[in-house]
Amino acid sequence: MKHKRFVLIIFLMLTNVQAKGLRLSVPEPQLFLPSISAPLEQREAKITPLEYPLAQELKPLLDNNQYSDVLTKLEKHQIQQETISPALHLLTAQIHMQLKQTESAEKNYLAALKQMPDLVRAHRGLSILYLSIGEMEQSQTSLIRAISLGLGDSNSYAQLGYLNMQLNDSLSSVSAYQQALMLAPVNKDIQQGLLFALIRSKQISAAGSLLDKMLKESPNKSAMWLQRANLALESEDKDKALASMEVAIRLGDKTPATRLLAAQIHLSKQNYNRAVFLLGALIESKQLDMSAFDGLLSWMLREKKWEHASRLLAKMKTRSQRYTSYDKSRLFHFEGVLAGSNGRTSQAKASFQRAINTDPSNGDALIALAKLVTNQSDFTHAELLYQRAERLKTVRLQAMLGRAQIYINQQGFGQALDLLRKAKHEFPTQHGLEANIQSLASIVNNQS
Repeated sequence: MKHKRFVLIIFLMLTNVQAKGLRLSVPEPQLFLPSISAPLEQREAKITPLEYPLAQELKPLLDNNQYSDVLTKLEKHQIQQETISPALHLLTAQIHMQLKQTESAEKNYLAALKQMPDLVRAHRGLSILYLSIGEMEQSQTSLIRAISLGLGDSNSYAQLGYLNMQLNDSLSSVSAYQQALMLAPVNKDIQQGLLFALIRSKQISAAGSLLDKMLKESPNKSAMWLQRANLALESEDKDKALASMEVAIRLGDKTPATRLLAAQIHLSKQNYNRAVFLLGALIESKQLDMSAFDGLLSWMLREKKWEHASRLLAKMKTRSQRYTSYDKSRLFHFEGVLAGSNGRTSQAKASFQRAINTDPSNGDALIALAKLVTNQSDFTHAELLYQRAERLKTVRLQAMLGRAQIYINQQGFGQALDLLRKAKHEFPTQHGLEANIQSLASIVNNQS
């Protein structure tokens, strides 16, 4: 049975390009269940002499995989006989498993165990059955019983490692996978399972050593390079993480999360050209959503990386017809910031106004336009813009401080003092306000 991979969730701090805490999604180890053993080849249980004729009838049917016909004969035999051997119960259970009839298979496995409680293959079969229907704890119990009775093949230990990991017991999972690997040292699936168990149990150094060995044997698997990046992020080694992601990208990894995280780390290391290239590729392939773009471009603008921000904005604007009013408004706002950075005041003013007209709740655009007209001494217009912005929770404090500055510019110290006191009351954690309030209070008292 092939289980679906568990996909690790990635969280990107879009307003901060630090790599700490970020993870890439890599496929979990898959468990390939061994096929049901060839019927009638059981070492622990034997058919009775009375069942030999039936066995001869079943053999050609089994050889030709005619399981439905086999089951028909077995059920007829069970009706005719008062008791049947554990071996036939085991065979019947295996046939039901081949036909995916798990309830009937379980019934026959348990019947076999009632007669022979230490029948290893019955315990092993039950373990596979329970795993196939998602009953992890029951599967683990049956498998442990089978191993304690002498079952010791690599597949059984690998299954136990998988079950232990699914049941959040990573330390015992490591032990089981190590036992499996000792019996099958070149098995890639077992190596992958052990790697995940080591990571889950926080044995990062051991996981890194195993992964390096696996990469030497299979250097062209991008998933392994992503896992190497994850281990590097765990130890906060951004250089190693970035190098690993770049190899994965060269090997064909096209997942947006990989490129976005690589771009973030490139930005933090001031490799702006490479970061812009990766982000541009995401934009062109329509894999960078507006929320991620908003956070990254806002950071670049705060860092005054005008040229790189302009290149990304130009790419993003080509898709503007796909955006909501909010998204289009954000693009107009970014356009205004870039225009202002180049001294194109009129263009900046027009872009900010377009942003506000497109989405009146764009607080950043309201604040930006208010600052711009304040610099042009258009205090009346600026005050109106700040008052509009004060109705928005996200920029209310900025708007109040901006309006207070207008009053100060116009010698309206009393109005500014009242507004700052109101701001202090609403935002008590903004300790920097207290010093300004005291200074203004002193000025107002002197005037009085």
